[in-house]
This record gives sequence, structure tokens and C-alpha cells, in this order.
Amino acid sequence: LSQIIFVLSSPILSRVYSPEAFGVFASFFAIISILSTLTSGRYELAVILPDENHQSNNIVSTAIFLSFFSLIMILIFLFLFKDILSDLMGSNLFKLIYFIPIGVISLNIFNIFTYHNIKLKKYDDLSFSKIIKSVSLVFVQLSISIIDKSALGLLIGFIMSHIFGSIKLFFNTLNNNFLKDISFKKMRELSSRYSNFPKYDAPASLLDIASIQLPFLLMIKIGGEVVSGNFFLASRIIALPSSLIGQSMGQVYFQELNETKYKPGHAFKLLKNTIKKLLIIALPSSLLIYTLSPYLFPIIFGDMWILGGQIAQYLAILSLIQLITVPLSSTLSLNRFIKRGAIWKSFNFLLLVSIYIYGIIYDLEFFQFLLYLTTVQFSLYVFYFIIIV
Repeated sequence: LSQIIFVLSSPILSRVYSPEAFGVFASFFAIISILSTLTSGRYELAVILPDENHQSNNIVSTAIFLSFFSLIMILIFLFLFKDILSDLMGSNLFKLIYFIPIGVISLNIFNIFTYHNIKLKKYDDLSFSKIIKSVSLVFVQLSISIIDKSALGLLIGFIMSHIFGSIKLFFNTLNNNFLKDISFKKMRELSSRYSNFPKYDAPASLLDIASIQLPFLLMIKIGGEVVSGNFFLASRIIALPSSLIGQSMGQVYFQELNETKYKPGHAFKLLKNTIKKLLIIALPSSLLIYTLSPYLFPIIFGDMWILGGQIAQYLAILSLIQLITVPLSSTLSLNRFIKRGAIWKSFNFLLLVSIYIYGIIYDLEFFQFLLYLTTVQFSLYVFYFIIIV
């Protein structure tokens, strides 16, 4: 339902906010997403592991403490280096810079309470919180657009949606003897016991998230705010098949893979059948997007988004291999394949950074850069597919 709300609201928001506003928001969205992988120490993932409720409560409090400590550190950093950051980012970005720590803490709090509610098995409340988050995102962004149509409204909507989405989850945590169970001694003990999360999971997650968010962060340097905004919207729309279909098929595949690991030959048969199903979905959807996006984007999202339709054609080619490969990536979560996955992720990140540095230094024309980017990423995902198979 939350995805449906996003689909239905996009044509409205794209007519209210300009590509420039979306371009500025995309940069902040990327920065907040990247920082949030480090600032809680990834302890939210450890919340579901203990058998005892009081231990989970203390891990939650540890994650919250680290998040607020990081908030203070980010604020100090922004204050100390404000002149350098102002020159580096430009006035449009810098005037919103203090929303970064607020965005990071709101995203962290939502994620922490989400994992704790998974531990508490409050599945109905989790679904409800996602709907509240989606509805409040659209409501706040549209409300602010009445008085301000800059990226400010998009950014405040993003922050407020995570706050509203956290309310019910917060009260579920509070009603689980949360305040009564907090012990600084236990927090120290449990943070040490689960120290692998900040040591190993946080850096690995940083590579993952940074690889995904890098285009939104640096595209503004390649093509400017209008191009960045069009790229952001096109990417979000193109990602819908992966999030709606690929994710659910990936979960089913991983569950069946675990069930067949003790049956020789069954795993390969499962892999082959899943690839066939994914191809049946990916090939026609990618062809449709490639063919129709230049015509449909200005009709659905408004005349300001013609460029987005052209960008979507490039991304449609990339989405073909991603929709086939990403649902199968859980194969690399099996113990004997973890190193393969880690090596690919590291190589993917370094190569993407190199492409963006090359594009910025040599001032490449946008569509020339986009061709290089999609060609390299397509090749990387083909290699990823080979590793998996």
C-alpha cells in the first residue's frame, strides 16, 4: 500500500515541485542515507538476536544513544567547517545543511523502532507505520508547497514522515518495560557482545548504501540541479518493479534455497527456474519502459520532466539485468559465498567512484556520462550474475 501511495502521489508532487527542487533534495537524501548506516553502529540489527526482552531493550537504548551522540558530532563538524562546506556545496545546498543531522536521527529512530517491533512481533503495527509514513510524507510535502516550493518542503516532509511513522512503534517499545530495563552496565556489556555490527556490518553496509546513493549525491556535479532532479525521479520510478516484484521473489527464493541446501542438485534447479520467472517479468517490463518512457513521462509527471523520460530509457536497460540479478543475490549470503559478494561490492563501489571522478574532472556531457555509467554498471551486474550462477 505504501508503494501505491508513492505511485499515486508522484504525478502530483512532480507538478508542484520543480526538477531543481528534486535535484537538491536528492543530494540531501543521499547524504542522510549514507550517514545513517554508521551513526547507530548498526546495533538496530542486533535488537532481534537476544532471547530476553530486557537485553533487546538495552540494545535499543545503545543504538539511540549512539544516534544522538552522532547528531551532536555532525552538528559540531558542520559548525567548524561551515565556510569550507559553503564554498564546496554552493548556496542552494548549504542553506539546508543543518537538516542533515535531523534527517539522520529521524531515519535512525524509525529503523531502530522498526527492528524492535519485529522482535516484538508487532507486524500489523509495522504495516500501519509504513502507511502512516507514506501518507504523512505526501501530506507534509504538499502542505509546505503552498508557501515554499523549494527543496525545503521535500526535506521537511522526509523528516516528518519518519517521525510520524515512529510514533506507534515508539509506544510499543515504551510499553515493553523499556525505561525500567535500561541499565548502563548492561548497555556496555551488550555493545561489547555485539561489537561485530559496528566493526564489520557497518563498513559493509556503507559500501552497499554508498553505491546506491552515489548517483544522487554526485549527479548534481555532473549535470546540475535540473538533471539531478530528473535522474532522481526516473531512478525512483524505474526501481518500482524491483521493489514490488523483485524483493518478494528474492525472499521466496532465499527461503526455498535454505530448504534445499541439504538436497543435492535441487539448489541449481531452483536457481534455473527462478531465473526463467525473472526473465519473463524483466524483459517485457524493461522493453515497455524503454519504448514508452519518453512519451509517458511528460504526460504523467508534467512537461518539466521530458528529460526524465529520456534518462529512463538508459536506466531501463540497466533495470533488466538488475531485476534478474538482485533477487538472486541472497545466494551469496550462504557462508561459502560471502567473500565473493564482499569483493564484488567493494569493486562496484570503487569503479563507480572512479567513473564519477572522471566525469567531473573531464566535464563530460551528461548523456555521454550516462552512457558510460550504464554500460559499466550493466557489465558489473552481468559479472555479478556470473558469480551467483
